[in-house]
Amino acid sequence: MSGAERLRETALKFFEVKHGQHGHTTIDAEGWAASLRNLSPKCGVIDSEVNGEKASSFAIMQENASLACIRVGLAEAFGLTGARDYYTANNQKLPDGIVASAYRGLYSGKIHSGMGRTEASAALSEACK
Repeated sequence: MSGAERLRETALKFFEVKHGQHGHTTIDAEGWAASLRNLSPKCGVIDSEVNGEKASSFAIMQENASLACIRVGLAEAFGLTGARDYYTANNQKLPDGIVASAYRGLYSGKIHSGMGRTEASAALSEACK
């Protein structure tokens, strides 16, 4: 059994224990292997959904991963979808300040659905100070 297959089996067991009452869990083996093969940096997250909503995440971190790599994987788990792009574009760096600022904006009570782009941008600038 390859490393990708072992990780897939572990993730399946995790999701089935976590969401067993919601039905059978499946992970496409070929898609899983391709995702792991193409993952850069080697830290990431696979999410599970129940009734169309994110229910839990399974984090995958390479054993010798750098702190910045781990930060990328966890940032994605908590909704910072641009973390990997920033890491790649900035010489494999993802500073604490950038992540903290993004979390403040993402989880700020000042940002809410129904806001226009201009209003949300102004609120985000205020939340990220």
